[in-house]
Amino acid sequence: MNEFITRYDLRAFRELIPLLMRCFPDFWTPRLAEGKYSFPYDLKLFAARQEGKLMGCIGVHEYKFLFDNQLLRCGGVCDVAVDPDYRGKGYAVKLQEFFMAYCRKNYPATTLMPLYTGKPGVYLKRGWQIYESDRSSEIPTSPFPLRNGFRFDPRKLSIPCLKGKKMPCCAEEEKARRIMGIYLAGKKFNGKCMRSAKTWWELFADSGHIWRLEDETYFLYREDMLLEAYSADPESAVSAFTPRHGGFEEDNKLMVNLPRTDTATDRAIALALEKGALIFPAADIF
Repeated sequence: MNEFITRYDLRAFRELIPLLMRCFPDFWTPRLAEGKYSFPYDLKLFAARQEGKLMGCIGVHEYKFLFDNQLLRCGGVCDVAVDPDYRGKGYAVKLQEFFMAYCRKNYPATTLMPLYTGKPGVYLKRGWQIYESDRSSEIPTSPFPLRNGFRFDPRKLSIPCLKGKKMPCCAEEEKARRIMGIYLAGKKFNGKCMRSAKTWWELFADSGHIWRLEDETYFLYREDMLLEAYSADPESAVSAFTPRHGGFEEDNKLMVNLPRTDTATDRAIALALEKGALIFPAADIF
């Protein structure tokens, strides 16, 4: 099956740079300028080669999310790239077919496959549909104005600390661990992701993110907009809301594909999608 598509060793990231820069220059130019030579999330990457030339790739980003009090895993499409010199030859379709076969084999709990894209037309023919959630529970910014905000210094944050493998050794790490603990204790909803240490590090390291931490509650803002707020206190005002939902930006649409509904879990997910009741938080999008 698609023998020209193979697992890619991310330790050889620099080989990918020409392809990524040709396909996603707006994202990768500033990221590389900041010295970030890695993807901003955990993923398994698969590369496509023709006659030895790296001409495409597709990523599988594993979502671990809550649904009906269960922790489910599914594969999300990410970083689909085909070198412009090789487009129009069906390679994007082959990459999608490879991805779908991989998810069928590796994610038996649900067939749900989400993705974010600025080019939804590429995926419509393969079963993906644009999804818009019910935003009535989305947290507003005005009742929770930014005050006493701060940014993290990523140089003072270590992945081992965020993984819980070592104790915090500075105030930055202590605040980060407090926020992570509040997130776990905070409001539960269908779609809440169990974030990895890598995801948390990226959230803390993003210079556009401003944080506010008060006792058992934290707030995350971006460009004067409140992205999310969680509290370990169920009586807190923020606990009445869900975080800001993703997928409504014109250049980053959320799409979902649920090819089968022959299990109780997938039937329940299909119903939630129909009602707009499955939430994909904006802070989990990169």
